[in-house]
Amino acid sequence: MTPEQFELLSIYLDQETSPDERQRVEHWLSSDPHFRAVYQQQLQLRRAFLSLPTPPVDRDRVMEQVMARVQGRSPRRWLWSSVGAACLTAVTVAGSLLMPPLPAPRLDMGRQYGEPTPIAQEPLRLAMERPIVPMPPLVPQPGSDGVREAP
Repeated sequence: MTPEQFELLSIYLDQETSPDERQRVEHWLSSDPHFRAVYQQQLQLRRAFLSLPTPPVDRDRVMEQVMARVQGRSPRRWLWSSVGAACLTAVTVAGSLLMPPLPAPRLDMGRQYGEPTPIAQEPLRLAMERPIVPMPPLVPQPGSDGVREAP
């Protein structure tokens, strides 16, 4: 039995198959003894599961218990969260008031490292037509193997 067949069998037992799927499952039930045995086993398992007794549940009582817990926790959590936030604020304010102000950093590097050396001003040269470094050709020249030797 393939996983697809087992999935279709499960859908068939839940009565959720399309007409085409139902026809395929019924064909397998009539022609495949192994498929039929698995169907019988799944059908017995389904009947046994549905026949299990369910304990009685008083929904109103359960709802009251849940609501009592939710309402009981909320004020406590709110109180502790508020106390924690107030303590954090108090420590931050006290720290900023009690700490002496830090001096601003001074960027006076001339005194610290000596006077800066003046840089000679030279004109900017662009070497577009005559590059400083020889450039290889983009396309290999005819008759060469494309490898250039170093000058």
